[in-house]
Amino acid sequence: MQAKLPSAFFFLVVLIWVTAVTYTRAPFETLSPYVSCNPNYERCPGEEVCIPLSKFCDKKKDCYLGGDESSCNVTFRTSCDTLKCTDNCTKTIAGPKCYCDSDKFTKVSEQNNTCIKYNPCDYHEGICDQKCSFNDTTNKVTCSCVSGYGSDGNQCFPLDDDVLNSTLRLNHSSPEANYIRTVDFDHRKQLVCWIMYRPSPIDKSTMKCMNQTTQKIMEIPTEVSFETIGSMAYDWINENWYFLDVSNNRIILCNSDGQKCVGIVDFGNNLVPQTLVLEPNLGLMFYTVKSKTMGWSICQAHLDGSNSSTLVDKIEKLYSPHGITIDFANQQLYWVDHIKDTIERININGGAINRNTITRLKTSINRGISILGNYIYVTSNDEDVKMSQIHRWNRSVSAVEYKHINLPDPYQLQIYHPLRQPTINSTPKSPG
Repeated sequence: MQAKLPSAFFFLVVLIWVTAVTYTRAPFETLSPYVSCNPNYERCPGEEVCIPLSKFCDKKKDCYLGGDESSCNVTFRTSCDTLKCTDNCTKTIAGPKCYCDSDKFTKVSEQNNTCIKYNPCDYHEGICDQKCSFNDTTNKVTCSCVSGYGSDGNQCFPLDDDVLNSTLRLNHSSPEANYIRTVDFDHRKQLVCWIMYRPSPIDKSTMKCMNQTTQKIMEIPTEVSFETIGSMAYDWINENWYFLDVSNNRIILCNSDGQKCVGIVDFGNNLVPQTLVLEPNLGLMFYTVKSKTMGWSICQAHLDGSNSSTLVDKIEKLYSPHGITIDFANQQLYWVDHIKDTIERININGGAINRNTITRLKTSINRGISILGNYIYVTSNDEDVKMSQIHRWNRSVSAVEYKHINLPDPYQLQIYHPLRQPTINSTPKSPG
């Protein structure tokens, strides 16, 4: 049964200028050592997904490759009897392991196999959808939601769920859509903007914006040459546009009307940037870049281009992060690796790294990604499933019903919704 779209406006962008490449899945023998599991969880053998230790050897295949049931009849030198676990014990491919009762918020001590109390809010695996507090005395977790979300007692959901109706939908039904390279929006001003490149009869690139209320389309004049822009992002707090120049390997910052622009990042000849997203509440930008010698990296920098650093790279088993997006409520960066066909995430709030894999997708060449509430949306080149919906905690995956049956291969995905541009008090600044 297909899941219907939530009440939000989706933009699927088809980038026809991308060279067709044949991809193969990356081998999972080379796994990232940086994927961490919660207490009482264990990584699936040969995978980057964690499941509860209680699900190992329970006669049900809970891992994608079924590795949780592969070593149940193996005899190890160490047995559960010799471990003397306080609560529970099970076999894994690495041997027997102790684990604690999940309802007690206890974990196995590193010094011995006794169960000790821990703060569940310190871990990433969905004890709460968003905000979390733990009372050590009463052993009680209290969950709450950030501004703009309501709660049904278990989950946080967007309060503003109204559909934005528009006669212009940036998909293949519009003739101009065949030439669209990238898209973003300014929800406060009700503007959706895109860069269009026409290769013939003469090369011409323009940036256009449509007012979602009046349906009026306007062209944005700027000194930037849009022929080489592969990605754009809008800073809704400081009211600036960011353009990623994929041919000249740089990031350009312009004010909201495009009349004042400045280059803020020069990648040089060895690095080729791919995609760009912003979190202006933290004053940060995030981008993917490919080194000719070191492969792919996901990096962060301040909004002025300074203080750049690497979050994830090839050494940490990053293969091809084609799409990136931000979960603003939880301050996490998500990406889809279209060689491994995985969705992964990492913290960006300055705390522990806590990188982990959400799921391995069954669709191929997954590119665009966005998130709203508890659901992640990913585009693919599969003939039958152009977009999938994934619950970010229970990992359930379903195809999304889209009204255009013959939708061509989508490349970029944007969700037009106010919660995709949340605002914390800030003083707007324009490029100097």
